[in-house]
Amino acid sequence: MGSKTVIGITGGIASGKSTVTNYLITHGYDVVDADEIVHHAYEKESGCYKLIQEAFHSVNRHEIGQIVFHDASKRQLLESILHPYVYQVMEDHITKSSHQLVFLDVPLLFEAHFDKLCDKTICVYLDEDRQIERLMKRDHLSSDEAKNRIALQMPLAKKKAMATYTIDNSGYLEDLEGQILKILEDVNKDGTL
Repeated sequence: MGSKTVIGITGGIASGKSTVTNYLITHGYDVVDADEIVHHAYEKESGCYKLIQEAFHSVNRHEIGQIVFHDASKRQLLESILHPYVYQVMEDHITKSSHQLVFLDVPLLFEAHFDKLCDKTICVYLDEDRQIERLMKRDHLSSDEAKNRIALQMPLAKKKAMATYTIDNSGYLEDLEGQILKILEDVNKDGTL
């Protein structure tokens, strides 16, 4: 990617990844959000719209979300449509970005091999009990529903092991900011900025 440094950010559901990306955005960093690109994929002008419509006879995200949540083969079908599209949009963004440092916010960074686009990776994590608690509160789920959602993802421990950096989001916002600053300092130290 030339002289640019690309850092992928991932984590588990409700682990606080968006808190980290919001911090970076408000401090002027270039952050590309995979979920936002997925939202655009369901719009008529995207390259995915027709493919989604043909595969699911619908482009209603909520309806499709219900289908793929309960059917692994349908989820794989949807991912086979969305992932190449998201990958391409991200690749184009990196190429065109005027920033030396580009962050990619990708929930399935390792699972979908988006880490290939990255020089370094960050995993935002917290302990499972807190994760379940936050997910229940955020999405109004029962404990079992929250556990089922978490079980669909790669275990956080595995993501942590694969990441260049980890951010523990179990504490206060100040702790989180301190950890982000440490990583930015380390990236700067490498002379990549």
